[in-house]
Amino acid sequence: MHVFPRYAAKDPSQAAALIRENPFALVVSAVDGVPVATHVPVIPDEDRVTLVGHMARANPHWRSFESSPDVLVVFSGPHGYVSPTVYGTDPAVPTWDYAAVHVTGRVELLDDALDVVERTVAALESARSTWWSGPSRPWSRRARPRGSRPRRPGRGSPRCCPG
Repeated sequence: MHVFPRYAAKDPSQAAALIRENPFALVVSAVDGVPVATHVPVIPDEDRVTLVGHMARANPHWRSFESSPDVLVVFSGPHGYVSPTVYGTDPAVPTWDYAAVHVTGRVELLDDALDVVERTVAALESARSTWWSGPSRPWSRRARPRGSRPRRPGRGSPRCCPG
């Protein structure tokens, strides 16, 4: 992504905040030389350096990470059109103001997809004033009756380590 120096984030915590506040990311990779992209919630891992997300088992994109682990993860923040009329000078041109973070890295597939789903939901629910809780959470280990088997989300949970 081209970044004009005067608009670049001055502090890495600004990029981290944009990622936390806008976790619905676009994960992009190449499969047989063809770009493939999937929108998926992606959150910082406990170490705050790597990212984790979950793709549905039915989505073939995650399977490509075994042979092509390099990805671009795009987080988009607030954005909007800026009319030339707001500048108060003439001539002026229209533009688009936006905040975005591009992270490149290599994907590592995790075996415990359910853990990633639980952590993702917990992270997203913690930002809400009223948390979703109780036995209506069939994806949660804590909400399942003892001895029952969950519907396994599959091995489609990638961890992205920035490269």
